[in-house]
Amino acid sequence: METEYNLEIDRNLCNECPPKLKGICCYSMLYLNGSLFTLTNHPCKYLNIKTGRCNIYNKKREINPNCLTLEEMYINGSFPKECSYVKNDIKYQTRNLF
Repeated sequence: METEYNLEIDRNLCNECPPKLKGICCYSMLYLNGSLFTLTNHPCKYLNIKTGRCNIYNKKREINPNCLTLEEMYINGSFPKECSYVKNDIKYQTRNLF
């Protein structure tokens, strides 16, 4: 069954993120030849690298207007495919961004 993206998704899904991916969506990313690359030497300055959590999560859009919303991350493919937000979303898993 196909899952549609829902902006009302419980934000606690981040808690289910596999340890190796925790915080990965808070790093700079680059599209090159149709693939998304995470620049692991360029984390957001508000990311606690040890915990993989945002230090300003409750006010992130106020303090850092460049922080993407869940919708923006979904649209531009910023979630790793193993992410709880999208791992069961067939459209996200099978789409081609280019």
